[in-house]
Amino acid sequence: MSDSGISGTADRAARMGLVTLVAALLALSILTTGWGAGFAVAQDMGAPLYANRIVERASGPVLEPGDSGAFHLTLRNPNMAAPMENVTFRMSIYLYSSLEEQEDVAAMSRPPVFVNSGSTEYELPMFALAPNATASYDITLDTWSSTPHPGYFDQGAYFIRTWMNFDCLGVEYTLFSRGHFTDEQWDGYREQLNVSQTAASIYLENMSCDGIIPDTSFTVRLKIPLWPLALLVAATCATGGLALMYYLEENPGKAPRLEKAFQGARGKAKQAWALCKQSLRKP
Repeated sequence: MSDSGISGTADRAARMGLVTLVAALLALSILTTGWGAGFAVAQDMGAPLYANRIVERASGPVLEPGDSGAFHLTLRNPNMAAPMENVTFRMSIYLYSSLEEQEDVAAMSRPPVFVNSGSTEYELPMFALAPNATASYDITLDTWSSTPHPGYFDQGAYFIRTWMNFDCLGVEYTLFSRGHFTDEQWDGYREQLNVSQTAASIYLENMSCDGIIPDTSFTVRLKIPLWPLALLVAATCATGGLALMYYLEENPGKAPRLEKAFQGARGKAKQAWALCKQSLRKP
């Protein structure tokens, strides 16, 4: 091969190497600049990595029958780069459960209600969440004096199922909690989850669900009155006093100061009892 042929081949190889380098740099630029932002943040918001972090706080009150209290709710956008838009969040009180019984709230004549809606269901006004932003709400719950509740020493709670719909990067997501599934549907989901996360996702898609968010709860119960505790403390103190008196009588001289104090208290008690009997004898 002539020198000119070798030189031409080398030039073509150099140009091809330069083109490859430029293409690689361009691809890297696309992924790290605004051109590739959509690809960088196009994550599945229904996946557990995201769905489990949307309901950041759900703190229910402990209410006595007939009382009202605030349910504290905080929602977070777990996506660090893309907003959640047209967010609809719905709550529904659906189940009462204690150690001894379980009852559907829909069958109750006086169930707890959300004050803003006057019913067992409440929907937040539509809102949006910027990347990694939060929104907090205090939602008032109201009860009746006849609202079902456990006894003083029983444990019981009212469960709230949740449902939400939102858009993220042009994709619509619908997420809901355990309370929206029947027992058979939930068992089926758990079986698919044992197979793989992909199988579980396909199972949920068949029920128009893109991911799971948690149920939450609050409590309605009678508060334990203070008088039994006060009576117990008084009885304990009296028992301790009698035990100490018995010890001093059986061991004279061991604690002279205490003996003197008890003798003085005993004398005053006898004097008070004598005055009391004398007043009762008067016509």
